[in-house]
Amino acid sequence: MREYLFRGQDVKGNWVFGNLHVNKNSLDTTKNLYYIIRQCFVPALTMPARNYIEVDPETIGQYTGLKDANDVEIYEGDSLLIHQFLFEGTEVEKEFKGYVVYMEDRACFGVKVTEQMDNFFLQYTGYETLEELEPFSFSELYGLHEESFKVIGNIHTPTNA
Repeated sequence: MREYLFRGQDVKGNWVFGNLHVNKNSLDTTKNLYYIIRQCFVPALTMPARNYIEVDPETIGQYTGLKDANDVEIYEGDSLLIHQFLFEGTEVEKEFKGYVVYMEDRACFGVKVTEQMDNFFLQYTGYETLEELEPFSFSELYGLHEESFKVIGNIHTPTNA
């Protein structure tokens, strides 16, 4: 069964994980309030308010259902180092960095490439810059296996690798 999990940063900058809840702001009805509800086994109608953590909507990301080489869950907005094995007459290894995006038009998660270790993507796609390059869905990235991904940060905090 697919897990629907979200994460977001609270007002103190801490990451919280759970279910996403969006509510109208009673003081300003043109804005929504965004909460992560911590996972617990209490019915929603009796759930203590401390389990509703208000988060910055810009930091909300959904769990992709994938884990990296270190068994870390991969979320939308995570920065990844991706190691790809290809066979182009001989075995070729490629590495690149990117971040996870949700591709609305395809209803799937993908990677927006931000740094390549060689000119592979630009040669392969014909684009002149990485900024022009459209995100790739995970299924379009051939030569991947469970150890291909390493979470190295996310778009909301500095990269640690």
